[in-house]
Amino acid sequence: MSEIGVLLDIGLGLTLLWIVFYLGWRPYRLDNVREKLFQLRSELFLLAADGEVSFSDPAYYGLRNRLNAVIRFAHTMTLTRVILYGHGLTEEYHTEFQAWQDAVDNLEPQQRQKLIDIDRRTAITIAVQIFTGSPILWLAATFYIPVTLLRSAMDLRPKETLETRAVEKLRVDVIEEQAVIAFEQSERTVGRQPLRA
Repeated sequence: MSEIGVLLDIGLGLTLLWIVFYLGWRPYRLDNVREKLFQLRSELFLLAADGEVSFSDPAYYGLRNRLNAVIRFAHTMTLTRVILYGHGLTEEYHTEFQAWQDAVDNLEPQQRQKLIDIDRRTAITIAVQIFTGSPILWLAATFYIPVTLLRSAMDLRPKETLETRAVEKLRVDVIEEQAVIAFEQSERTVGRQPLRA
């Protein structure tokens, strides 16, 4: 009889988790991501309203149209759909995206940076939405993060820096020899005795 009670408790617990997830967490996530995307779209609109970029500029309306599409389809953003849509992107999409990048490249550096920043934050918002809604990614992160930390902790070799790579690539002794020769030549032109290393 106690086994039936345990099974009923597990079933009730799983049902409550399902209700909390589907009736609480999912709608909250959707509202949250849409709110962030609305804020980004408002920021883009204010850039145009302040005259920093024209409303008719392809860089403006290309980004605005992408933001509108993401807001409209925010409820469909899942890992599976992103993978499937990513493989099914048409040539037309790639052409439109390249046209938007070309339009952004034609802007002044400050304007370009602001539009790229909005685009970057949009991508981060979408990535967070996909990650927080994917138990597969949770499991992957659960295993990947500890393994990565353990691997980095066990890697006792010194980290390669820009200086160590430069020393490996350059022949420092040749550079020093050339510096001594150049110094001796400059001393001769001044009329002093050259210094010996």
